[in-house]
Amino acid sequence: MTDTLRDLLRESVADAEMPDVADRAWRAGGRMRRRRAASAVAGVAAVAAVVGGLVWVAGQGPDHPGATPVHRPTSPTPPTSPTPPYDEKRGKPDAEYLGTSVWWAPRVSQESALPEYRSNPMPTAIDLLAPDSGLVGDPVGHALAAFAVYASDGSVSMVKVLGPDGLLRGVDLVPSPGEPAPVLPMRDPEGNLRVRAGTSMLSPSGEYLMFPQDGSIRLLRLRDDRWSTIDTGSHGTWDATWTARGDIVLWNPDRPGAAAPVYDVTGARVARGGATDDLQPRWNSDPYGLPRRSPGGSLAQSYVAGADVPQPPALHLSPRQSDWIGVASGPDAILELPQEMARQKQCCQVAGWLDRSDLVYESRSSEGLRLIAWRMGTGRFWQVARVVGWTPGQESVVSSYARLY
Repeated sequence: MTDTLRDLLRESVADAEMPDVADRAWRAGGRMRRRRAASAVAGVAAVAAVVGGLVWVAGQGPDHPGATPVHRPTSPTPPTSPTPPYDEKRGKPDAEYLGTSVWWAPRVSQESALPEYRSNPMPTAIDLLAPDSGLVGDPVGHALAAFAVYASDGSVSMVKVLGPDGLLRGVDLVPSPGEPAPVLPMRDPEGNLRVRAGTSMLSPSGEYLMFPQDGSIRLLRLRDDRWSTIDTGSHGTWDATWTARGDIVLWNPDRPGAAAPVYDVTGARVARGGATDDLQPRWNSDPYGLPRRSPGGSLAQSYVAGADVPQPPALHLSPRQSDWIGVASGPDAILELPQEMARQKQCCQVAGWLDRSDLVYESRSSEGLRLIAWRMGTGRFWQVARVVGWTPGQESVVSSYARLY
């Protein structure tokens, strides 16, 4: 773990000492600004992981999956012709930032030319409109991913899970005649009424789907299509998320230092000795998506633009203009996602790890949604999957991933 990255994090919180950052960082005004700036497809997470003595931490803000994708303005880029193939054999970092190696991700126009990932756990094309037998007619023990498609009016038009057999199965949220709907809309932090489907929808084991409700959590066990309810009383549920061991924490971003209620999947209140390392904030940054830990212990988190990470000179970008993924490991690494007109705001949440070294991230753009694999700390990239069967600009897709390794 490099001391230089620790210096970077400390600079981000001015002169505050690391143990006291939580008290200074979570001011009410900052929370409200982050809430209003959250992306249509941004995840919610908070993380405080100690890796090699360095505290990697993040704040938390709600998703807004019903909104229309937003593109960041960018300075004009001189036309190029044509885009050269991406060089996957680079052996050295593209740049260095305060002692940490920086690698530049492929541009959107280069992603389709990347080689396919070998031993891919997913199909290369995930078509959300492909006919499926439905979860009722074709149950599955666990899923690798879950997708919720929101229409332009903010309503959920479909929810599907991807099984380890590569097949999609639809989840029926339409009520049976004379029966209440299995999932009801709830008020989001801005007061909008909508079904809550976020990056914490699928459990880490892939066995359950979670839908927060007012005063409860609705759980769907995939193997038998069985719904259950966890009564949460007066505790807020909007920011509910999973722990690594498969419990549900009712995270409250307005009280980050308070003990959060924890429930197991049976609905029993449990005591696990305090918040886990991915739920206790210590550093007020601007992350999005969930933090993802590799089987070797490396921790990856996506961050919005703002850090002065070196950017590709050929793109003539302004400083602090690109999103980036930070990996706390040994050694640390930064993957920068060069900003361009095609990329959506908060384009590239971390989806997970395929093994100890290969990280998977989303690439959301005007071309749709791709999953790209990066061998951490190298210049090697692969295509994992494209998520098709939805219309960018008219619909938005919220994705949630189980452990992929």
